[in-house]
Formats: sequence, structure tokens, C-alpha cells
Amino acid sequence: MKIDLPSEKHVHHLTLLRQPRAITTAEFNALSFEERLHIISSQESKEKYQLICAAKDGTRIVTKLAPQDLLLLFKDLGLREVSDILDMVTPEQFTNFIDFDCWDGDRLNAVNVLEWLEALLEGAEADKAFALLKGMDPALLTLVVKNLLAVLEEREEDNEGKEEEEEEEEEGQTKSEAFKTAEATLKLIQNQDPQTFHELFLVAVSECESSLEEEVYRFQQGRLQDQGFPEYWEARKIYLYLDPDRLALNRTEKKSSGYPLETTPPGFVARINDNEVDSEFPASEGPQELMWEMAFLVNKVLVADGLSSGDSEQIREVLAEVKDYLHIGRLFTLERREANPEANLKGLGLETLFRVGFSLTLRLGKRSQALGETTIRPFLDGPFREFLKCLELPKPRFYIGMENICSSGNRRFTTLDDIRKAEQWLAKIETQQRLFENHFGFDLSLFALEPGSGKTEEVVLSDIFLTALANRLLGRKFYPSPLTTQDIHQLHNQVSSDGKLRTELREDTAAWLESMEKGGCEFASFCLEVWEEEFCPLKQNALDPAYIGGLLIGS
Repeated sequence: MKIDLPSEKHVHHLTLLRQPRAITTAEFNALSFEERLHIISSQESKEKYQLICAAKDGTRIVTKLAPQDLLLLFKDLGLREVSDILDMVTPEQFTNFIDFDCWDGDRLNAVNVLEWLEALLEGAEADKAFALLKGMDPALLTLVVKNLLAVLEEREEDNEGKEEEEEEEEEGQTKSEAFKTAEATLKLIQNQDPQTFHELFLVAVSECESSLEEEVYRFQQGRLQDQGFPEYWEARKIYLYLDPDRLALNRTEKKSSGYPLETTPPGFVARINDNEVDSEFPASEGPQELMWEMAFLVNKVLVADGLSSGDSEQIREVLAEVKDYLHIGRLFTLERREANPEANLKGLGLETLFRVGFSLTLRLGKRSQALGETTIRPFLDGPFREFLKCLELPKPRFYIGMENICSSGNRRFTTLDDIRKAEQWLAKIETQQRLFENHFGFDLSLFALEPGSGKTEEVVLSDIFLTALANRLLGRKFYPSPLTTQDIHQLHNQVSSDGKLRTELREDTAAWLESMEKGGCEFASFCLEVWEEEFCPLKQNALDPAYIGGLLIGS
């Protein structure tokens, strides 16, 4: 297999540069333990597994890997396919696997537990498998045994009942496999340590399942917190609004002392390039702490969003999202520091930067929701309407139409420039609001679609303004009274020349609206572009009212 030698070697606080190259397995095993551990932890699951198998001290390396990292390996490659790794893990790691993968809320998932036990029996020697079980949290092991006994009891009841129907054969085979795994696990414990089995059996049959499960769940939550997975409502606090303009830049945040530094950070953060980590805000103790801080932040988002800690694809998506919000938050705080050179940004934690970046998008959403109370909201033109919908999602999104008016859809906010573009678009809509509510004086309720009216096409602001402008150009009051067919022909002669909008009309209209309201020229340009594309290019004999956009035409 190909093994790449990293271009950097860390010795205490020093970083040594060297020529990256491919090395042999023998050369890999000649490296220091710390280097080999770093190389293995930063690999994707397939390469991680191959290197563990090639390492001269694979067991020692496995015990230093984060439980979440090993869980991803099992999930990516298949629990049964790499079950031999279970012969190398510690009881604490195996307990964490159950914690991560075998709970549905506050209920233990017996089916998933059986899958892990089946892989354990297959991949580990009997004495090692027993050591892992005995080393588990005692209450958890008791609950597991209680579930195994329930499987055996269900099997006996099935045998006493009538034979299964043919169409239930597959379910019967599954029950049979579960019975074999439960029986084999209990026999393993009994054969290895009859006294322990006897004690477990007595406690399991005497304990109330609901009370036992509640107790185990509390312990499970505590262990998950140690790995960076808080309780759901605690995790949701990461999305609480934090006013970016009021953030104190000179404060020193207390760094978490609870990082499991005895193990390496998960591979999904170990693989981040140095230039992807905001070196402007290093953790106070070093890069290991910074990677754990990043891992804890990603895991908190996973919990808050109800995603799986063992799904590599979901983790990749969350990691990309977290880096985007961190990038936005970092650039914003750097901008603020320019106005306050004495500000110390090194004390800001990654979670604070994340919240700053996310809050900048929430602030856009708040401005969007405020526009929902205005009279113009139901009549916004398509791009502006879709733009506001994107901002009002639980996680505000960047409307792609801001980059290309002919495009649709949305994506994450990734840069501070994205935030600025959205602020400019909000300003455009707010300008439209002031034009219609403070200057034009139109009763927009007259243009609302009413149930049973037979009208299906929605009237938008550009239609209303252009119709009013048409009336003004035809010598009438600036008001959106529907035009006649004769008006259309006369208007076409006035506004177009050689199939294009007259330049003087564009300039005069833009200046007129700008004089009413700062930024009004942009709305004028947006509306007149409709005439430029849909009205002016038409020939006089092709002016069919049914196919003319940007105007209200009477029936």
C-alpha cells in the first residue's frame, strides 16, 4: 500500500519541514509512535484500517484513537468486515460504541446492541471479548444482559406457539440469529467467569427495566458529553443569536479543560489543512487542543441538527458548514479590530466565532421577517420573493439569483462578501417599500388575488410601477390604471427605438426615482429591464396584450 510521509514533523513546539514522499511499510514502522499515530488518525477509513493492520503495534495505536474515529471506520467499512479491530479496542472505547450507536433517544436499541455483540464474538478472542464486556459500565452491562435474556425468553415463547407462516420466514431467520448471538454472549460470560454471570443474572432479572434504563441513560449522556456531545437542548444554544456588533473583543474566554487529550482528535479534524484552521485564533495550549475544540464544535452541531455521529457524509457536510461560519465570523471580527487595533482576538473561542458567523445570517433573516409586515411583501417580484424565503429558513441561505438574476436555488453563506450582497439586496427591497408606501401612494390591496375571482396571475411591483409610468408617459396621472390595446401601441412608439429602450427614458426615470428615495434608481433599472427584454423588441404588429410582460392591461 502507498504511505505518504507528511511534509512536516512536529517536535515539541517546533515544526520541521521535510520533503514529502511515499514510504514503505518498513519505513513507516521505523517512524516514532507519535508520527505513526498522527498519520493513521488523519486517514480516511479504508486507509486507516490498512495502516492499523500494517503497524507493528496496531493495538497500541487503536487505543489512542478517538472512539468516534473508530465508529466512523466501522460504519464506513462495515462492522462485520473489520470486526478484527474489536480485538484491539479498550472497554471504554467499546462502551462508547454502544453509547454512540445503540440508543434511540432514551431507549436502548437491542437490535443494534446484538449487531455489535455479534461482531465482537466474531472478531475478538474469547478472553478479550469477555474483558471488553466486563470492563463496560456495570449498569450498561446489566441492561445488555437483561435484553439478552429477553431474547432467549421470546425464543422459548415462539417455540411453544404455532409454526410461523411461510411469508414470515425471513423474520424468523433474523430472530434465530439474534437468539444465537444472545445465547453465545451469555455463554461466553458464564464460561469465562461463572460468579460474574451469576451476579449479572440476579441483578438483571430483579431490576425494573425502565428504572435501570433511565439510570444507564444518565450515565450514557455523561460519557457522550466527555466526547463533545451535549444534551440536545444544550446543543441548540449554539444557534442563539449573538449580536456581532456588541461582541467584546478584549475578553478572554475560558478554554475547555475537558478535552480527551489522551486520545488523538477524530480524523475529520486531523485532515484539515493548516491554512483551513484560523491560525489567527489558536487555542492557548497548542494545535492538539485546537483540533479537539473544532471536533467538539462539529459534534455540538451534529447534536443540534439531529444528525448521526457515525455518518461520514453528514460529518463532512457539517464540517464544511462550520468552517464557513468560522470564516465569516473571523473576517467580521478582523474588520472590527481595524477600528480598534488594541483588541485582542486570541481569546475568542471557535464556538464564539461560529456563533458570530451564524448570527450575521440570522440578522439578515430578522430584516427579512420585518419586511413580512409591509404592504409590498405579497407583491415582490420573483427574485426578491425567493431571496427573502431563503433568508427565512431556520438556517438562512444565500440566494443564487443574487449572483445571476437568471439563476435560482440557494447555497450556504460562505464568505463575508455573501453577507454584504444579501444586505444590499435587503436594502433594495426596503427602498421599494419606501417608494410605494411613502411616495407613490397606491392602494396595493386592490391588486391582491381574491379567492373565486378567476384571476390566476399575481401582480408584482414591477407591473404596478411600469403601468403607472406608462400612464404618466401617455400624459395621465401616475397611477397603475390598466392600459388599453391602443395605449400599448402608442406606448411602444414612445419608449422604444430600433427594438431597444430609449436611453433618455432610462436615465430620466432613474434620476426621478433617485430624487424620491436614495437607491430608487436601482428599482427603476430593474423594472425598465422588463421593457427592454419583453416589450421593446416586439414589432407593432406583434403587440399581443396576452404576451406582454411588465404591464397591467384591461380586458
